[in-house]
Amino acid sequence: RWPVFRGDAASQGYSPSKMPQKPRLIWQREFPKTAFEAAPVIDKGIVYIGDLDGGMMAIRLSDGELLWRVSTESGFPAAAAVRDEKVIFCDFDGLVRCLKTIDGSELWQFQT
Repeated sequence: RWPVFRGDAASQGYSPSKMPQKPRLIWQREFPKTAFEAAPVIDKGIVYIGDLDGGMMAIRLSDGELLWRVSTESGFPAAAAVRDEKVIFCDFDGLVRCLKTIDGSELWQFQT
């Protein structure tokens, strides 16, 4: 579980998970037409990451399957945060959005 940037509210960047003795690649996924600046966050086996082209994505951690992608007009320079079945993120233009983690549908937005 890594629901916010650097893992927790204190930004400790620590996980108690044990690394395998011999790590192996389980899956990989390419996004050839976009770029990322934001770090991914993980909650309940789902990776959430926003790209610089305005896409916010939910990817299943176990197999790399893209579960949903929401397109917006502005990109995401910072990591999202996940809590209580909601993913919250802010774009380059200062618009904060809140989506449902289950399907990416928008719950609210706020212009800062």
